[in-house]
Amino acid sequence: KQVYTKIIATENISGIQKIEYSRDKQSWTQLQLGYSGGIKQENSNTYYGSEIWSIREERIEDVYFRVLDLAGNYSEPSNVFQIRYDTVAPTTPEITNKKEGQWVSTTIEISAKSTDKTSKIAKLQYSYDDKTWKEDWGKDLVLNGTEASIQGVLKTNPSNKIYVRAIDNAGNISKSGITTYKRDAILPTVSLSPNGGAYTMPTKGDATIKTTLNAADTGGSGLRSLEYACSTSKTTEPTKWTKFTNG
Repeated sequence: KQVYTKIIATENISGIQKIEYSRDKQSWTQLQLGYSGGIKQENSNTYYGSEIWSIREERIEDVYFRVLDLAGNYSEPSNVFQIRYDTVAPTTPEITNKKEGQWVSTTIEISAKSTDKTSKIAKLQYSYDDKTWKEDWGKDLVLNGTEASIQGVLKTNPSNKIYVRAIDNAGNISKSGITTYKRDAILPTVSLSPNGGAYTMPTKGDATIKTTLNAADTGGSGLRSLEYACSTSKTTEPTKWTKFTNG
């Protein structure tokens, strides 16, 4: 990898002859200006050159600059400029999914974390196909030293997979972590036969209501339970439901 830097210098009289850099303010090297092809004049007294620095190793490097004008005068060294090298990708995200491999409906809650010891994590992204990436977790990235984490309630997808990757501040991308689930977004159905009718409640004891109940699930997860509720209202759905224990 390479990093691109633009160096700007100002000279009011003779113009700029060359730009040099040093890592110790003692030994100076002329910029090769490979990107720009030489020093360019931006306006009447401002010049610039652009340099591509090849990544040397994973570290932070201090660099100083100075300028030589056409009259042979050197400028004072610039303030320190830090080039931060980071060629190592973040760790593969660890995903926490309490519904790993289980049946879920239209949403699923997951969290993910990754670490990067040099430039640190800039973002965590998720995808349903490991190609198109999203960042709309609904919550902010949490930074804790070299570790970053995030959580969110995401929509499920027929792929039954969610991939997560991390990107650090140098642009390095981690390998994708993956979690799986089984999606069933289709509501079960229930029918009664006969459905409705008039029944007389006895003054003592229980009334017997006979009907045939048919329930089905076509989404794949199957039926977990059957429940019933009694209500005196024809318009308001009851809030207390009871599971059938036998036929």
